[in-house]
Amino acid sequence: MPEGEKSGRPSLRAILNIIALAAVPLILLFVNMLLTREFDNSAALAKEVERSYETRAQLQTVLSLVQDVETGQRGYIVTGDPDFLDPYERAGRELGPALARLGQLERGSAPGASIPELVQLTRQKLAFAGSAVRLRVEGRRDEAFGLMAEGRGKEIMDAIRAVIGRMDAAEQAEFRQRARDADNARLYARGLALALQTLLILLLVAGAWATMRSMAARRRAMESFRDLSARQEAIFDAAKDGMLILNHDGIIESLNPAAARMYGYDAAEVVGEGVEKLFETAPRREEVQTFLKRLQARRKEEFGRVQEFPARRSDGT
Repeated sequence: MPEGEKSGRPSLRAILNIIALAAVPLILLFVNMLLTREFDNSAALAKEVERSYETRAQLQTVLSLVQDVETGQRGYIVTGDPDFLDPYERAGRELGPALARLGQLERGSAPGASIPELVQLTRQKLAFAGSAVRLRVEGRRDEAFGLMAEGRGKEIMDAIRAVIGRMDAAEQAEFRQRARDADNARLYARGLALALQTLLILLLVAGAWATMRSMAARRRAMESFRDLSARQEAIFDAAKDGMLILNHDGIIESLNPAAARMYGYDAAEVVGEGVEKLFETAPRREEVQTFLKRLQARRKEEFGRVQEFPARRSDGT
């Protein structure tokens, strides 16, 4: 009998099997959760790459439009050619939607710079350029040149470039940090998944080892049982005394050769029959169990004493 079954307590092999059976689905579930989270993080990073790229592109668009305003204003004031007003007016129309789109994308993380500041500066630039253009349209060329010479327009333009530069640098830094965080999270998830997979393999190996040991122990127990049964059968068959094996209902399950010779029956003729077939005066079927119980009680009370029962052979003697 395998160790542990004798005392009624589970053996080490049984405990290992229970642990493996309980831990394997939990580990697989946790690994699946890790992979799902990693897929979600990858998808989030892909969206962040797209957002960061579009944000930086939109910053350059705003800067380009402001430069078109600057170029159109200067070209018209210097030459008086109305063709310079086309890019100036187009840029003025497109700056509002471009800033609105930038506001949807930018996170406001740039130190000392934000969308409101950039909007305020572009409004100042448009107002300044509009004043200079109106002076030139009204024929007040010298006043327009004087306004340009004050350098206010250049100051605003330089401020816009500085704000956009800071926002672009902050966007790059934020993206690099997010990429590093994603890499660290991926490395952590990969290490944890590897550890869990190693633990899973160890548990499966331990469970397989425990199962093989248990099967080997049961095989040895079965071989021992078969050997013991063979020995008992040899003793039973070789005994000179006649012996019968009955079940609780008084049915003959087997008899040894000595008993078969004693009664003059072949084993096949009596196996499966009631024991009353062998009595001289057979008790009724319903009385057989009572007789056997009484016989067992008398054996306990009179242990060691010989009891005799008249029996009948197959030929009637």
